[in-house]
Amino acid sequence: MTSLTIEIVPQRIALLDGEFKIEHTPPGVEMHGAPDDLMVARSPEGTTRVRRAEPDEGDRWLAFYSGGSAHGLDEPGMTVSIAAPLSASGCPIFVVSTAVADVVLVPSAELDRACAALRSVGHIVSV
Repeated sequence: MTSLTIEIVPQRIALLDGEFKIEHTPPGVEMHGAPDDLMVARSPEGTTRVRRAEPDEGDRWLAFYSGGSAHGLDEPGMTVSIAAPLSASGCPIFVVSTAVADVVLVPSAELDRACAALRSVGHIVSV
């Protein structure tokens, strides 16, 4: 196994309001987004949609937003600085990136672990 050293870029991260659902449909099945969707992405494997969870749905996710440390596409290390400590803590993640910030989703039950992992490496987390 190869060792990798990552320099963490401390960021201001806010927890977005509400809980989210991650859905995937296979190729050929049309999925249309709604105006309040967090993300709709299409790939050869199908379409993935991140939307607000309905009250009766399980498998809910929380979204951390790095917009307090907005950055350009040429800024290295921003996404991995959030993803690496979450992964090291054993927290599952799903990442949505924009041209200026990242949204990192974690299962709702992992809120405390996620906050602790992010703060342990110097991120400022607002919940």
